[in-house]
Amino acid sequence: MFRNQVKARKISKYLGKIAPEYFAKRLKNPVFIIGSGRSGKTLLAKTLAPHRDIATYPGEANDLWHPQTYPWRYSKLRASIPPIWVDPEKFSRLSLQHRSGSQKQMIRSVLGGFQFLMGKKCFLNESAMLTFMIPFIIKEFPDARFVHVIRDGRAVALSYAKRQHKKIEDNLSVYLELGYAYPFEDVLVACAKSWNLHMAEVDRQAEKLGLGEKGIIYEMKYEDFCRNPEKLLIQVAGFMGIDPNPFKRMDLSHIQTMNYEYGQETYKGLVQKISQQMEPTLKQKGYPPTTIME
Repeated sequence: MFRNQVKARKISKYLGKIAPEYFAKRLKNPVFIIGSGRSGKTLLAKTLAPHRDIATYPGEANDLWHPQTYPWRYSKLRASIPPIWVDPEKFSRLSLQHRSGSQKQMIRSVLGGFQFLMGKKCFLNESAMLTFMIPFIIKEFPDARFVHVIRDGRAVALSYAKRQHKKIEDNLSVYLELGYAYPFEDVLVACAKSWNLHMAEVDRQAEKLGLGEKGIIYEMKYEDFCRNPEKLLIQVAGFMGIDPNPFKRMDLSHIQTMNYEYGQETYKGLVQKISQQMEPTLKQKGYPPTTIME
């Protein structure tokens, strides 16, 4: 059994190439943490990672999920495919269309090779680039289950926009060339729209595919997780079919809400603007439209 996840990831890519069919069959009990970017998925994945039964893939594996289009700013297809924060549905759909048959097989064999090396009974991967791939994932991973992390959309949009605007500034020529060198406020509006689309897509696929009735999706709020992490971790453990007891002994002091950052006076006007855009979905998900939940 490997202890070094990064080393196991590197070796698994080699194993996936030399024996794809064998290692594809080694993937068991895969669980994918989905949701909009900046929703708290990484926090959850890192907290789950020390569990003795979970093989947590380091990083989001977006180079495997989107081999032709990730990172977008370096992709040869960037002129014909929008960045995911601008149009997550179109990005995902076109990205999938450009996958080859061997690339489809490669992702399961690499992930299976990683789980084989780690010697754990459950595989875990989190990524913000999976929400619009749920039907594809279920087709390629018939035993897949999903943990959907939801966070107050205004906090998500502000955090997402700050990170994305920095990427634009650092790669300005690329974004200027293709018309995506948005000012911060426009990036924020796009990220707010993206959050709305992520929420709607999960709801749509859950209803269409009967994910709830089949017991293959578990939804949790970031805010609930930060308030009572042990309770939520025990529930996630039950969903994943693993022993919940390790979470009762774990130091969870690192889990603290970051939503307060977005109630600052600096962002007041911007938050009010995107709140109007997001109000129907905020209400649907149980978030007060006038205040950010902590």
